[in-house]
Amino acid sequence: MKEVNKKRLNSIDFLKVIAIILVVVFHFWYQASGTNSLRVIGAIGVSIFFIVSGFSLANKHHNLTKPSLKWFFQKYIKIASLYYIAILAVILLFATQSYDGNLLQNIISHLFFLNPYSQTPYSFISPAWFLTPLIAFYLFFPLLNFLIKKYRFTLPLFILITTLFRDTPQTFTSPNPLFYLAEFCFGIALFYNKKDILLLSPLILLTTTISNWMILPFAIVYIFYVAETKLPSLRIIKFIGTYTLAIFLFHESFMNLIYNKWHIYNLSKPIALIVLTISTLFAVMISKRIQKLLLKL
Repeated sequence: MKEVNKKRLNSIDFLKVIAIILVVVFHFWYQASGTNSLRVIGAIGVSIFFIVSGFSLANKHHNLTKPSLKWFFQKYIKIASLYYIAILAVILLFATQSYDGNLLQNIISHLFFLNPYSQTPYSFISPAWFLTPLIAFYLFFPLLNFLIKKYRFTLPLFILITTLFRDTPQTFTSPNPLFYLAEFCFGIALFYNKKDILLLSPLILLTTTISNWMILPFAIVYIFYVAETKLPSLRIIKFIGTYTLAIFLFHESFMNLIYNKWHIYNLSKPIALIVLTISTLFAVMISKRIQKLLLKL
């Protein structure tokens, strides 16, 4: 599989950092205040993630226009290898604090990325619902890439589909891929032509009953991508950009420890935080080993 650009883009790393900060800030605020007043902040962060995902896939795999199980397996492993280990770590460290109902049923729903549709959608890692539409987009990327690459008009069509799907008051997030189809396809289209007038199609979203602030993710991504050459190359930004998935999967556990909602056995909070930090680093290391082994097969 040929890659268009092997060079890491500073703009993508900056956008990943912005997205994960917005998501984490919302979750911490929600736990501290018990209110959803900053929910739109988290929603903007999630939307940025989906736009960046579409752009990154087009950037690396612009020639992929036909279904490929091998390619999908590679992408699946990169997510699942860390996701499954994170779930195991949460279960071992927090036990029944992290889930309700039957343990086996909870595990199975997560293994198949169907947890948002289970009876206990927020078990283990509640923000993990995000991975359900993401995996679906990986599966259908070749088709979406083909359509957007060959037929420019499909971008406003996909955005219109999302607009119609979102036409529900106060619905900022959803595990249904159609909810984020606009973002993912916008990212793909942006890669192919940043000057395409059809990139203004997200303005269609202003007609939904969702807050008009949800047009911001598109503008933010576009501005940072256009400003690529002016952005500094910072190690801390690259580091966070590289490990956004790990931060995403484990930040809730840190949050619950900090707010005394979860405990690691009878350990004090400082020791528990150290144990969780080591567990997170260990999970990342094991995930990399698994990827290195399986992706060479």
